[in-house]
Amino acid sequence: MADTTTYTNCFRIARTDGFVICLTELDKDIIIDDTELGFPAEEQTYLSAAGYTPTNMQSTSDNAVNNADVEGVLSAIGVQRQDIIGGKYDFAKIHMFIWDWENSILIKKLGSGHWGEVTIKDGSYVAEFRSLSQQLQQTIGRTYNPECDEQLGGTRCQVDLTPYTSTGEVTIVTDSQNFTSTLLGGTLPYGDDYFNYGKLQFTSGLNNGLHMEVKDFIDATVEFQLFLPMPFEVVVGDTFEVYAGCDKRLVTCKDKFVNNINFQGFPYIPGIDSISKFGGQ
Repeated sequence: MADTTTYTNCFRIARTDGFVICLTELDKDIIIDDTELGFPAEEQTYLSAAGYTPTNMQSTSDNAVNNADVEGVLSAIGVQRQDIIGGKYDFAKIHMFIWDWENSILIKKLGSGHWGEVTIKDGSYVAEFRSLSQQLQQTIGRTYNPECDEQLGGTRCQVDLTPYTSTGEVTIVTDSQNFTSTLLGGTLPYGDDYFNYGKLQFTSGLNNGLHMEVKDFIDATVEFQLFLPMPFEVVVGDTFEVYAGCDKRLVTCKDKFVNNINFQGFPYIPGIDSISKFGGQ
């Protein structure tokens, strides 16, 4: 008789919106108390999802980033394609461990960390697990740049986006990246490039709730070109909300938003040519 085991690999995935999904390689669902993993007491049902395939965990003792790729079919229980496309699983917190399902015992914690960006490839999703030591490699604090490092409307920017926001409806579709529309709302006049680098978010249709940055806007035809195609088909009648874009330059902050007092860049820093000059040059 072949050797058998009562061990199974488990994943506890906590998305950034607070939703928790738990998966196991076992061919049946199991219930595990969160206290076993150091969380507040709450029973979680680990859904049987044999469709995901983790690679070998790479682990070192020198604080290098531990990582593993996790590949799973989109039909895995609880994992929806639209949630992946919408970025809900990007940077989710992950706990990987081995569980003895017969005796309800934690055997070993394999690692804790987060997923990087989740992508879809050939009908499956692929995510890279990054251990907690990844955070030690992140830049902390601000850096000196001529351009602003704040998002338009952010806490340090303080621009009220209301007068710069418009609603629209798609009238002509070229493809899921280019379309013509009508616009409503907004208290300021538009012009070519007005919405460039701004965010356009659909409020109806197959892309409802999804957004994309605007690459180009033509005022005369009210035509939008997005940086990337939307994941789902854009059709006539789809509605959206879009706000003005900012190219992060001081002149734009001053002339377009009258907000240069809150500009978060350092436009007067000497360039490398000036810094490299010898005295008297």
